[in-house]
Amino acid sequence: MFQKTMIIVCLTLTSAGCLSKKNASAVKVTNGQRTMQLPAVVRITNLEGSCTATFIRANVLLTAAHCVKDRNIPVVVKQLEVASKNIFVHPNYVGASKDPNDVALVFFPSSISDQFLPVDYNLPAPGEPVQLIGFGDNQFTDGLGSTGSNGIKRTGFNQVDQVGDGKITVVGQRGANAPDSESPDGKLASLGSGDSGGPLVSKSGEIIGIASFVSIASETTIRSSYTSLASVREFVESTLSNNAKISANPFIDKCKSQIKSYSVKFLFNTFASDTSCDTLYAALAATDTLSIVAIAATDDVLDLSLLEDITWLRSIETSDVKLANFEALSNSRSLTRLTLKNSGIKESSALSKIYSLQLISIDDVNELSPEPITTLPNIMSVNINGKSFDTKNILRNQVFGGTWRRDCHRLTTSQPEQYAQESFLYSQSISTIQYVAKVYLDSTCSKQPILAIKTDLLLKMLMPNDDKLTFNSDFNISFNSNLTIFDDAWIKEADRQDFRKNCPYEIGKPISSCGLTGAFDPFTLVRRDGNNFFIGKTDAQGQNDGKSKAQRHTELDPVPFVKVSDNEEYGYVK
Repeated sequence: MFQKTMIIVCLTLTSAGCLSKKNASAVKVTNGQRTMQLPAVVRITNLEGSCTATFIRANVLLTAAHCVKDRNIPVVVKQLEVASKNIFVHPNYVGASKDPNDVALVFFPSSISDQFLPVDYNLPAPGEPVQLIGFGDNQFTDGLGSTGSNGIKRTGFNQVDQVGDGKITVVGQRGANAPDSESPDGKLASLGSGDSGGPLVSKSGEIIGIASFVSIASETTIRSSYTSLASVREFVESTLSNNAKISANPFIDKCKSQIKSYSVKFLFNTFASDTSCDTLYAALAATDTLSIVAIAATDDVLDLSLLEDITWLRSIETSDVKLANFEALSNSRSLTRLTLKNSGIKESSALSKIYSLQLISIDDVNELSPEPITTLPNIMSVNINGKSFDTKNILRNQVFGGTWRRDCHRLTTSQPEQYAQESFLYSQSISTIQYVAKVYLDSTCSKQPILAIKTDLLLKMLMPNDDKLTFNSDFNISFNSNLTIFDDAWIKEADRQDFRKNCPYEIGKPISSCGLTGAFDPFTLVRRDGNNFFIGKTDAQGQNDGKSKAQRHTELDPVPFVKVSDNEEYGYVK
């Protein structure tokens, strides 16, 4: 049920990073000194956290892929009050903690910084002096945890320790030698939470690496790992060349064209510190919840089409504000909660295309029919004028219902060659898929498997695509999961040792203490065709690959699951 390449990438290349009790890929400059220098280095934030980035052109930021991998969430540079969703992630980035392609670029339509740093694609030699810069924590505590004043720019110095496997590493102090207020000396610096994406700067003042992850080097030292720009040169140069011109932000264009309208003025008064559309967009990019409350009684109407491109919102709550064009919210694939009080909504069918909605509450003088919204694919609760209505989740069962099997088939990208048998069933009552897979080295899947996977997948979201035949799916795999390794000889020696260190296991015994995380993700795309069920991946990493939406929705594995029962046959999936 998992995408073919994911099993292999995770277990043969990056097992320790993918299957670990706690990944430490979020990084933090410890023992660094506060600085006002290098204004090209800025703090970036999004709804998932904060990182560091560097302007390498007046309109281009260089950062780590793991900081910006969800292209639906804008990157905010708060100190400049700007935001952008023009995010380009390395196409081979898969999300593991030691991923050698942990790099991304963020473009803005116009120049916003007069300060930027040059890049250097030459590899440094061990022992060369380097400078670390970031907005992360400044002290390590136990393990790989860190503490201190996140959000303050610090710089520190060190020297290159190792170069290889797409990384440049430095070894620094595991804890700051003095509290931040006492000005650490800035020597033997290492990374801390919030420094991810920050630059490693050579003695000549050029960027040679991007902060990626940390690991314990000894009882007193931390190894800070940077993605080497030399190893990702082709991606950086081609992305800069192919995207010299970035189209204008549609929200900002719409805002400027309607600058005198009631709707724009209302949003300025509610969310922005001034009347700049760029500032308003940055303010909206910093939140996933909108609370729209009347400032004064008025007959004016707020046009929701202005929010058509604000697609990351999870909740909208309105009170005593008249609204129009609810259909514009159908672009959202994140909006799960909608609360409307005296909004003037006339028909509930206006909400029937907002497929992501899970909770709807309407309090209005108009009498509304519940039927169009109680059958939305993700709906859990509908309340209209104080009355609750049953929801059905019909579409989920139409897509997943039954018990399914995929017989022995080649995992085409695996090295060495590997084969798998898979089965799953869907429990309609709790929206959960129970999934089992066994992986073999023989083409008939008749000898002892090398590993077995058993997990429960909680279906969080099912979104119909334009063709109404394929669906984007979002699962939570963090419960009732285990992995059993029957033979580990096929894993490279270095990876096997690393995996055992991070996630101890015994041959033939299930591992339940280590989560299936990182690159080991379930499918994100499904298609039901009669008794055949196809799975695949969408443009999950967020790279702008030049393909149309329809093209991305057809990237399905050609080997289907076949229905073996219309019912939930738990004895079959074991």
